[in-house]
Amino acid sequence: MVDKNENTKSDGVGLKRNITLTGGIAITVGTMIGSGIFISPTGIIGMTGSVGSALIVWCICGFIAIISSLSYIELGLLIQEAGAEYSYCYRAYGSMVGFIVGWTNIILCKPASLAVIVSAFAEYTTAPFYPGCDPPNDLKRLVAICALLFISIVNGLSVKASERMQIIFTIAKLTLIAAIIIGGFVFLGQGNTENFKDPFAGTSSSASAWAIAIYNGMWSYDGWNQLNYVSEELIDPVKNFPIVVIVGMSLTTVAYVMTNIAYFAAMSPTELLNSNAVAITFGDRVFKGFAWIVPIGVACSTFGASNGSAFTAARLSYAAASNGHFPRFLSYFCNHERLTPLMAVVFNTCLGIIMLIPDSSSISNLLDYFSFAMWLIYFLTFVSLVVFRFKEPYKSKERPFRIWLPIPIICACISAYLVIGPLIEYPTPAYAIAAAMAFGGLIFYFPFVFFNLSLPFRLSDRIELFAQKFFEVVPLDSDKKDD
Repeated sequence: MVDKNENTKSDGVGLKRNITLTGGIAITVGTMIGSGIFISPTGIIGMTGSVGSALIVWCICGFIAIISSLSYIELGLLIQEAGAEYSYCYRAYGSMVGFIVGWTNIILCKPASLAVIVSAFAEYTTAPFYPGCDPPNDLKRLVAICALLFISIVNGLSVKASERMQIIFTIAKLTLIAAIIIGGFVFLGQGNTENFKDPFAGTSSSASAWAIAIYNGMWSYDGWNQLNYVSEELIDPVKNFPIVVIVGMSLTTVAYVMTNIAYFAAMSPTELLNSNAVAITFGDRVFKGFAWIVPIGVACSTFGASNGSAFTAARLSYAAASNGHFPRFLSYFCNHERLTPLMAVVFNTCLGIIMLIPDSSSISNLLDYFSFAMWLIYFLTFVSLVVFRFKEPYKSKERPFRIWLPIPIICACISAYLVIGPLIEYPTPAYAIAAAMAFGGLIFYFPFVFFNLSLPFRLSDRIELFAQKFFEVVPLDSDKKDD
């Protein structure tokens, strides 16, 4: 077990334990509360068909996220490495499965998630300048790309600057959420209770429709696992890890349910379904002359979530590269006291920008790509916790936190349902594309990882040399990671 005061080689090159308790909460809450609460309500009410069932879905999603995050506490303290699901599957199942999980997460899930969030940022940032019509797609794409580049610069320059920015934007988004809740309950207190008189009228009986609704709801809770990506950097993880998870998950779940009650106090289900920007519609109705604060608040919320997502994505690429599953230069650190995984930051920013370029990359398509692939990864991760209970050396390791074993088994079953249900009832090309992208990684695994072949003309060495000179980065200490 890592000592609570341990820093990873204080005089060496590698990740340091610099993330505080407040920073950990900001990463968790700030990444969860992003664009989902302002986008997903439409998809949930559309699938469930009633106010009451929609609120139940939000509660179910909160419960799933809470028990899932409790399982991840044990994993995060058992294997204190960057990379989260990738690191756990790599240790549990071996190199090939670990590679597929890392490849899928790095190439598909993380960039899709980041693209969705910055797209929402661009939507809410440009909307006030185009009243009565949609902003041009090219403008929104440009704003999203600029946001990604700015976040990349901050993440590449300083871990502390990224943490402070995350804390500031988390406070901003919680302020907006509080304003929406207060405004909605004031509306409710004025007698606007029509939507709650028969809350379950029109409820859908389709199991797959509910699965899609939970899919959409879980997108809003995405981020419950983000702390595991930085467990290698969290100060005093044995003490702070459970606190961050419990505080973050409780705060977010209550905020989401209360926010949706506020939405339904001011808007009917039909109005909510017809709104492309639920929070702005709510603000126009409730805040009147002060409605302008809503798009600003949502922009702050989505920007903060983008920063948190980019921060953790870099740790994933770094972990995969340090294990030899991705090009070695992606594990290189900024050659200054800052010691940020600069090459991983640049790489993930490029992937996010690529996701934003095609016209087909709508919010709906990206959610399909992300959800299907991510829940497959979650399934493997929950099963890995069971594997570690019986596999040495992890079976004999001291566990500062030990979850009741049926909980990760239940989480694995839920993950399987969220993959299979929509696939059977609503098959779309997105699922086939996601599967092809995941297993397509084996084309690179066998020659470059399994057989350890090198690129011709010493191309790898040339790329690494260029990266070291141009970005002023240095390799990870060879003895940094424990095998």
